Amino acid sequence: MASQPKPAARPNEPRQRNKRGEGVKLRKMIIDAAEALLEESGTETAVTIRAVTRKAGIAPQSFYLQFPSLSSLLFALYQRGFEALHARLISATDSVTDPKSRLWAASMAYVDFALENSGAYRTLMSSHGAQHPDWNPKKLPGTGTLTLLRDLLQAADKTIGQNPADLHIETTLLWTQLHGIAILMIDRPTFPWPPVRDLIRHTLHK
Repeated sequence: MASQPKPAARPNEPRQRNKRGEGVKLRKMIIDAAEALLEESGTETAVTIRAVTRKAGIAPQSFYLQFPSLSSLLFALYQRGFEALHARLISATDSVTDPKSRLWAASMAYVDFALENSGAYRTLMSSHGAQHPDWNPKKLPGTGTLTLLRDLLQAADKTIGQNPADLHIETTLLWTQLHGIAILMIDRPTFPWPPVRDLIRHTLHK
């Protein structure tokens, strides 16, 4: 008896949509895998589409359902990390009204966040990155957090807010000092560090 012919393929048939929530889950899996690779290697060169999909246990085609490129994935990864840090600073300053106290609260929250999430913080701030020409230089993942520090600093010290260049320098110095305190305490835990409160107090009252 002759076998029945197979049904003709229907190339124009629309792809079946993911069930509600599956796309979000897949996106998180991909970002988590990229973060793990970045944490393990310390460099963006280890984060490739093949490595990410292998780490996530998904087919390479699934990657493109969520991200148009590897660069867009890395942007989302850094953005997620900075959003968590930013939310921590907002939470710390939300109920504080005095400008100097707000700057103090944000500075403490920055270092506390780094110490409590040391692996994620090191991945976010200390991984060896690369140039991403497709990223908008005015809307980088950490721009919002740096802008928040700038606004808090300007409100707390009116004398540095007159010159935009000086304000940018002072904001950058504050960020590097907070980062320096955090990353050194993470990497050199046996050093007899003064209390974080004292380090922050001297940083803000230099």
